[in-house]
Formats: sequence, C-alpha cells, structure tokens
Amino acid sequence: PAVADDAVRALALLDATVLSEPNVAGGLVVLAPEHAPTPGVLWARYAGKEGRTLMHRDLVARGIDVAVQPWYRETLASPAPRWSAPYLNETAGERWMVTLNQPMRGDDGDTTGMVSLDVPIDRFNQALGVFRSDGPLRAVLHKDALTLGDSRWAATAEPPPTAPGFDALRHSLREASARAPNRMHRLKDGTRGQYEAIGDGWGLVVFFEESAVLAPLHRATWRFVGATLVVIALFAVLGNALARDVTRPLVLLGDSAQTLAAEGFAIPAHLLARRDEVGQLARALDGADALLRDQVARTQQLAQEQQRLDSELRLAHDLQQSMLPVATAIDVHEGHLDVHATLKPAKSVGGDFYAFRPRDDGMLWFAVGDISDKGVPAALFMARTVAVLEATARNTNAPALMLARAAPRLAEGNDSCMFATVLCGIIDPHTGMFELASAGHDPPFIVRADGRVEPFEMATGAPLGIDPDAYGEGFAGMLGPGDTLLCFTDGVTEARDRHGGLFGEARLCEVLSRPGRRAQQRVADVLAAVEAFSSQAEPADDITILGVGLAAPEGTMQASVRFSIWPSGLQAMNAAIDAHLESEGIAPPAQADVRLVLEEIISNALDHAGAGECTVDLGLSPEAITLTLIDDGMAFNPLTHPTPPLPPDDQERPLGGLGLQLVRALVADARYARESERNHLTLVLPRNPSP
Repeated sequence: PAVADDAVRALALLDATVLSEPNVAGGLVVLAPEHAPTPGVLWARYAGKEGRTLMHRDLVARGIDVAVQPWYRETLASPAPRWSAPYLNETAGERWMVTLNQPMRGDDGDTTGMVSLDVPIDRFNQALGVFRSDGPLRAVLHKDALTLGDSRWAATAEPPPTAPGFDALRHSLREASARAPNRMHRLKDGTRGQYEAIGDGWGLVVFFEESAVLAPLHRATWRFVGATLVVIALFAVLGNALARDVTRPLVLLGDSAQTLAAEGFAIPAHLLARRDEVGQLARALDGADALLRDQVARTQQLAQEQQRLDSELRLAHDLQQSMLPVATAIDVHEGHLDVHATLKPAKSVGGDFYAFRPRDDGMLWFAVGDISDKGVPAALFMARTVAVLEATARNTNAPALMLARAAPRLAEGNDSCMFATVLCGIIDPHTGMFELASAGHDPPFIVRADGRVEPFEMATGAPLGIDPDAYGEGFAGMLGPGDTLLCFTDGVTEARDRHGGLFGEARLCEVLSRPGRRAQQRVADVLAAVEAFSSQAEPADDITILGVGLAAPEGTMQASVRFSIWPSGLQAMNAAIDAHLESEGIAPPAQADVRLVLEEIISNALDHAGAGECTVDLGLSPEAITLTLIDDGMAFNPLTHPTPPLPPDDQERPLGGLGLQLVRALVADARYARESERNHLTLVLPRNPSP
C-alpha cells in the first residue's frame, strides 16, 4: 500500500519479487485509473522471466482491456489473496500455471489496484514426486477447493488429470482424519486414504484404490491355486493307480450306502469277510443299518406329533378367539355405548382375556384380565376365569362382590397356583356412570372427548386364584359424551423395543391425547403404536385393550333423565346430577335442595332398607323439578313416617327422623307406591325456591 500510487516503485518491487523467488515465472501489477501515472487511464505492466532477465509488457498498449477481465474484477472485490484455477499460459512457453492475485489498498482502505504472481504447476508437482514412483498411490495438493498439484501430473505442458469425486473424497478423508489422525481410513467405495492439513486452507490428500493394490495379489493367488490344483490332480492320478486294490472295496461300500434310503445297506459278503480296515468299516455300516432305520422312524413320528400339536394349537387359538365377544353398540333411550376390544397373544394361545355383556337391567358388564402364565395352561385357566366371572355377573350388581364371589371358585383345586389379575366393572348407558373393582390389575385411563387423559385413581385387591377370601372395594366414576374408558393389560405398557426400552404409560397417554376419537379408533391407535414400537423385538407378553365409549345423544333429549346408583357411586351420581342441573340453568339454591333430598332418601334406602340398586329419574319443567326414586329395598313409605317431637330441652329424644322432616318441608308434592317389589317415590320441588 505504501507504493500503490507510485508506478515506478511498484514495478521495481514487482521485478525484485519475481527475480528473487525461484518458484515464480512472472508477475503483474495494475494501478486503477484514479491512481495511475496518467489520471483516468488504467496502468498495467507484466514482468516475465526469460532466463536471468525480465521482459516487461504493457498490457494496455497491447490492447488488453484489463478493466473488464474477470480476474481483475474478482481480485478487487476479494478481501484476501486468492488463487486461480490451473490454466495454460501460452506466453510462458505453453506451461500450466496458477496465479496468486492480491488487491492493493491505500492507507484509507481504498482499493488502488492489484498485484499477482504466476507460479508454474511443476513447482507443486516436484513436491509430490516421491509419490509418483508408486503406481496405485496418488497424492493431491489443494488450496481450499482448488487442486494445485497431482502426483499423476508429470508433464506440465499437458492438461491436469481428472479426479472424479475428489471434493467428496477430500471432505470424507478430512472428517475421518480429524477423528483419528495419523492413520489410513477406508471409505465405502473401497478407497483408502489419509488427509493432512498444512494450514491456511492448504491440504494434502494421499489415497489409493484397494482393487488396484490387491490386483497383483489376486493374480498371484490364482496362479498359486492353479499350480496347487495341478499338483493335486497329479497326485490323485498316481494314488489311484497305486491303490486301486484298496479303493475298489471302498467304492463298493459307497454304492451300498447310496441304497440306504430305499432298502438299507447291501454290503457284499466278501467285504464283510475281510479282516482289514475295509472289513471293519463294512461290518460297522452293516450294524448301523438297523439303528439308522429306527432313528428315521422316530424322526418321522416326532414330525407327525409336532404337526398334530401345531394343528391343535391353531384350533385352540381359533377357539380362544371365538370365546371373545365382538365389538358392539348398546342403546338405551338417550344412552349409547360403543364397546371395542382386541387381543393379540404373544404365542399361539395366550393368557389375556376380555369380556363384556349387556345385562337385563340395561347396564353393561365388562372385564379385562391377565393370567400369570402363557401358552396352553394359561388359556385353560383363562377360559375357567371368564366362565366364573360371567356366572357371577348375571346375579350380582357390584363389581367388587363379583370378584369376591369368583375368588373362592378359582382358588378351589388350583394346585398349579396360577392366578389372574382382573379389572371388572359395570356402566350405565343412560348417564355414563360406572363402578370398577380390581383384583391386582392396573387401573384404566379415562380419555376425555377433548383429548385429556386422566388416570382413574383406585385401590386394588389380591389377584384371583390364590386367596379364596379376597374382597376388593368398588370405585365409581363418570363418563361424559365423547369420553372413553380404556382398560388394558400390562402387555401394552411393558412392551419392549429391540433395545429393551419400555413403551410406558407416558407414551400411551401421548397416543390417547388426540381429541374427537371414538372407542374403536382409540383401541386401534394404541395397538398400532405398540406394534410399531416393538416391531423389531420378540413379543414378550399378550396385548389386550378394551375401550368403552359414551357417545353424545342424538336428537332431542327425553323429558326426564335417568341416573343409576349403587353404594359406592353416590358421590359420582351427585356430581352428574349437579352438572345436569347446571347445564339446564337451575340456580344453586335449587341444586342444593335436590342434593339434600337425594342424599337423605338414597342413604336411607341403601343403609336401612337393604337396597342394592337405586335409580333416579330427573324431570324438568318451567316451574318444577320432578324426582322419581326407585329402589329394590324393603317396603318403606317415608311420607307416613311420624315426625318426632322437637322439645328444646329433651335429651332423651330418639335419633333420626329429622332428615325426612326436612325433605317433606322442601318438596311441594310427594307420592309413594310399592310396585314390582320396588319402592317408587315421586317428589316435586320448586324450580325457583323462595329464599
């Protein structure tokens, strides 16, 4: 930059650089028009070596428009020195060269021109001469993306040799050498090589093709193999000629062995009479005939037994699948349930099961279970368990009582100590209210219509088949329109991938979180996700999924809505009735009156009248709320129950009766009837009670 505006000094400096540097064939200095000796006219001088002297050329005088040359414009725009691609320099004796171009700038950073040096390619190739004597080995010198030297480029007057895919090869070897330096690396295409970074973008790549290196070895190997085969053939001919007397008996033995499959060994008598090694072999083969035939017969018998066992297992699989109910839909007035399930055994037959059946009272009974073993024994115990559960479900209203009655029957005669974890439940299609009981089984999930997944909190009892006195507890819940109760066995959450990872509850919740899915779709989603997760692993356990979905009612709602209740579901029924009243615009005071009346009447029926099941028909009109309570307890008319006296200082007054008195005070009208062994109580409350 200090001589950028001085053409004479710039040319002198260029001459000194070209003469002093043996690797330089010539150089060029260019001053921009605003910095040239003649203002407004670009100044360009080239200095080239001819022996020990320099020859100068004025490029402008020769009619070369330097200002439009790509190399000039690219150099001025470059912030740093740049190398050109190899090119044939005709003025330098038809030699291939590369040029180092650098912009010149003044003290103020303004570009004043450029300077360049021409370097013959043979300067780089001389450094690679040590690789040229090794035919398969090839070395390439590069600067950034430019190839400036090649060990196969011996004559600098010839075009550079091609190296297809060199950029990809250079990148691959540079990455491999960065991970493991100072060693040869093998690439996928059969190339071996090493990359050495020289610095400032320079690098050296040394590589060779394995096929080229191994070709001489392969040729030598085939020559050796051919010579060996010739020698073996000569020895075989000679040995056959010398040992014909020995080999002829062996040929006869071979012919006899070929008849083994059809008629056993047929050993000639004269071979059996020999006293040499051939005779011993003949007698050994003759003695093995009976043993081999017996072994063949045993093998055929085992194959037939295995075929029969496979056929029986296929039949058992078909029978087991036929025992499972198919998807169904249950419609009761405005209530609609969709029930879908699937079972995928890990073996031909499995130990998982599911069952569901509509009851005569309109409720749906369902169960999911897992037997402690696998295969045929588990399938037999599964069939027994399903039969016992279905028998107890016909005349039992509470799921916990179903399991309690099934426990002693499954423990009886269970010498194999097998057991079953069972989740048993009933659900009301009118309201979506359900009750569950568990015998050692995992709790289900409630999947809401909007995709929220809620684990159902419940305790569990002992598995069936071990303790005949096992008795669990019932837990009630509620499904809303579009919700699904998803029950499953541990084959879902404990499914493993090929690395041993578990499917887990978190992944199950993620699969279930899609909104707007019906029970059938949710069951299919879970099965597809588990199969995809464990597709590359051996199945370790049976997979069973049961979905019970409550569909939204179609058309206009009926004048009344029915709610079924059992002892453990009082809280769930209250919540359902509160939600229904709120959706109909009933004010909180009226909701509180309805809740108080229901709790008093139903508690008396369940706790004192021996009722096992109650139903509530809720009807609404513009002025009133009508409650029709039906229970199967003993006959009891609360309307005729005497009102106890209320003296303020009477400490001896009997307990009870005040609740019924409060009920009578709240209702506007009441009627009682005893029909079909059931109590029918109709209560009318004002829709807008007075404060």
